[in-house]
Amino acid sequence: IDFHTHAYPDAIAQRGVQYVADFYDMDLHTQIGTVADLKASAKEAGVDKLCMLAVAVRSDQVKSINNWLSSQLDENTFGFATLHPENPDNLAEIDRFASLGVKGAKLHPDMQRFLIDDEAMFPVYEKLSALGYPLIVHSGDDRYEFSRPMRLARVLDRFPKLTVVAAHLGGYRRWDEVREYLCGRDNVYFDTSSSLFILTPDEAAEIIRSHGADKILFGTDYPVTRHKPELARFDALGLTPQERESILHKNAERLLGI
Repeated sequence: IDFHTHAYPDAIAQRGVQYVADFYDMDLHTQIGTVADLKASAKEAGVDKLCMLAVAVRSDQVKSINNWLSSQLDENTFGFATLHPENPDNLAEIDRFASLGVKGAKLHPDMQRFLIDDEAMFPVYEKLSALGYPLIVHSGDDRYEFSRPMRLARVLDRFPKLTVVAAHLGGYRRWDEVREYLCGRDNVYFDTSSSLFILTPDEAAEIIRSHGADKILFGTDYPVTRHKPELARFDALGLTPQERESILHKNAERLLGI
């Protein structure tokens, strides 16, 4: 199960991929970015199920993006809907999650330009927590303050019943903060997306084991990378069969309720 992917409507897929490449100033492994190509990449590598994560960079995009995401879901494709800090209807949008068929919410503080621990977002976290929806959050990036792991730790302290998935092994390029503020916490998972090509295998395995393999999820961050090379990086970590089984599907099954 790939817990962290992105894809775009065919008509704007290349623009979506280029936006991500420009934002991170990196060359992506694909210039396609469609749902069909995402599924082809997964099938080629033997990945059975996918989580598609939506991100709205403007508040007026939230409803239409979530409607499109909902239309792409099936028995093997799960969705996490976008919210936006400037959207006055976030709580009403959460009320739509059940009818949309999504499993939870996704926030990207760096792209959406808000501090993850801003108290203005607390009603959103409270409602997600009360309804039992997991929150996937982009975490880390040494260029910005918005999503620092230490800020996410404040959210976890304030909302201990909120289940959070901190992407990129807890904090992209801020892994020292991950070790200090997030490793070992009960109410936060990490995914492996956009981290295994930066960290050495030993470094990645150390973070995984410090946090616990029962709280790690496999993710590619497609279109940042495709499934075959990302699985090869994962295979190089030298994890035990039990650790691999937990990370590749068991933990995701538990969170998705499947």
